[in-house]
Parts: sequence; C-alpha cells; structure tokens
Amino acid sequence: MDFPLLIDAKNLILKILKQYDIKPKGNTTQDILRSYFNLKHKIIKSTPRPVYISNGLRLKAKSLNLDSVFTSIEKKFISGEDINPFLSKRAFLSERHDSLLNDWQIHHLHLNESKMKATDYFNTRSEWLLFVHVTANTVYFIDIRHHNENFVFAQRDLLRIIRDNWPDLNKQFLINDQEMDVYPKLDEEGITTLRKKGYTFFTQVDNHAYFPGLSSTVSGFSILAGLHMNEFYRELFRIHCYVIEHEAEVIDQLSKNSGVKLSSLNFNLAFKDWTFYVFEVNSKQFVNFDLGDYNPHAKNEVAE
Repeated sequence: MDFPLLIDAKNLILKILKQYDIKPKGNTTQDILRSYFNLKHKIIKSTPRPVYISNGLRLKAKSLNLDSVFTSIEKKFISGEDINPFLSKRAFLSERHDSLLNDWQIHHLHLNESKMKATDYFNTRSEWLLFVHVTANTVYFIDIRHHNENFVFAQRDLLRIIRDNWPDLNKQFLINDQEMDVYPKLDEEGITTLRKKGYTFFTQVDNHAYFPGLSSTVSGFSILAGLHMNEFYRELFRIHCYVIEHEAEVIDQLSKNSGVKLSSLNFNLAFKDWTFYVFEVNSKQFVNFDLGDYNPHAKNEVAE
C-alpha cells in the first residue's frame, strides 16, 4: 500500500540510486527499497576512523609493491574521505549480493587507485584485495589476498587473523567463549557451496564456532538489510497513520513551534548522510516523531 511519505521515499531513493548508476530490478515498492537497502548495507559511510592493522600486513603490502595504495586507503579512512570507489561496482547491482559481508561482516577493497575513465566513480578492479572489518568508529585491516585464489571469499584464515590480533573483536564474532563443534564442519569449498544455495550456518574455526553476521535469505539478500528495510517501512507507516489519527493535535503543536498558524499539513522527506528526515513544508520545520509504543489502527502491509 503506497502512501505519501512512502511515495516521497521511493522518489528520493531512485535519485540516490541514480548517483551510483544503479537500476532497481523492477518498479515495485519492494524492488526499490531492496535496491536502496542493499546499497546502504554495502556502502562504507565516510567518517574519520582509526585504523588497526594486523601483524605483518604492512610488510606484506610492501612485498607485493602495494604499499602506496595500501597507505592511501589507510589515510582516507583516518581522514574520513570517501572509500567506496575501492569497492567493486558490480557489488552494488541489485541482483548482486555479498555473502562475505553478510556472513562475516568483512568488506573487500580493490587495491587500485586508477580508473577506466577520469569521470568514473569506481576504481578499476585489481588482482589483489584488501579485506577489512568496518564499524561505525573503527576499521580493521585484516589481510591481502589474490582475487583468483580458490574460495577467496570463504577463507577462514580471515577469522583466524581477527582472533589472533584483536581478542575483544573476536569475542563479538564468536557464538560464545566456550570451545564447541558444529556440524557439518565446513571447509572453504563447503562454505562457498552452501552460500550459493542460500543456507544459513555457523562457521567452525579450529575449536570455536563463529556467526558474526545475520547471513542471507535464500535469494542472497542480507537478512540485516531486510530487517532495516522493513523497519524503515513500518516507521513511515506509523508516522503516516499517526498524522491522520492525530491531525488536529499535530497542527496545534507545529503551529506553536513555528509561530505560524497552520490550517493543513504537508510532509515530505529529506535525505542526508544515509538518514531520512521528515520535513513539514508549511511550517518549514523538521519533525522528530517520537511515537513510543504507538500502533496504527490501519493494517500495516510491510514490504517483504
């Protein structure tokens, strides 16, 4: 069910996707929202972050003659510059899903600063990949591996490096601190095969079991991205219904806030730094709807 805020959101999202040369698979609400939340899940937000580098990795980059681009990426993370041109352009296609990111919360960056054309946003793909774990405030450089390595995106050594370098981070990746076995015990080929089939599973690394991400749906779409998509839809729907059910109250409150006597409401959405904001046009003010436990009386048809 489309409603004004949702229509506004879809129009904004289409503009955002166009900036990255991304076309949704179709024109339905689900297609458009999935494309946006697939992008948002993969994109690395530009904000200054300290960089932690695993033991020996800087020397490895130097031995591969990659120290210049390695250092460049490090500096960009520290200064908060846009790092996304180092990601794969193909990864942002609506039908492409990143199982390594979905399962283990690990991005891979192409170690190349050149572009096919000067106007291109994404850098050219490279033979060597830098594997990183990015949080809201920190980035961890894990390893450099060759793109053509067998099962390169399922290498459990990436999790071993996290374990051996950052024990506190490793605890967040473990199911629990106790030694345990999981079945089936999958090697890199088995992990790759089950990912392609859309299975969700634990990863055995030596004597511990890992499950850092929420994995993927059968289609490959990130479960975490899907949860964020549905929550976004529900929140817009709650605001839409609340305004209808409490219109007089909302008009009165916004009139007091703005000093302008309102006779009607006109809401639309604004977008900045991967966040949507609700803006009331007539009173020219952003509105933060703190709805608490409010539940709409109307049926909420969540886009799934």
